[in-house]
Amino acid sequence: MPTEQFKICKELNDWKVVQVPRLALKLTCSYLDKFLWDVKVKKGVKTREIVSIVEALILLKVASVASWGDDFMSNRLGSCLTSTTLPKSKILPCLKQLEKGDLIEIVDESDPKKIHCRFSHVLFKDSLY
Repeated sequence: MPTEQFKICKELNDWKVVQVPRLALKLTCSYLDKFLWDVKVKKGVKTREIVSIVEALILLKVASVASWGDDFMSNRLGSCLTSTTLPKSKILPCLKQLEKGDLIEIVDESDPKKIHCRFSHVLFKDSLY
């Protein structure tokens, strides 16, 4: 049964007012914190590694906007990014890094130009968006 807020959003065709549950925000923050902490505590972290983490988080944010449900495709991310934001050549390494950090799951990479991915945690996409 749709909530009152859902009905209002549907009537106005404005989904920006939908609130993300506080628990989802807390979970998302803890996953991102762990992802960043793993880099911070590593000895001898190079600037390049920190830059790659930031690039991966930018890609994750873009994926939250360019996805349908919890799934997204790499080619769609590529069309949303500019070469100054993140070159297309860095999409796959960023996806691999996000998968290693348990933030996403790579579902199908049989076609390197259309890699099918999924957010690892329920409501993760919504709280990033």
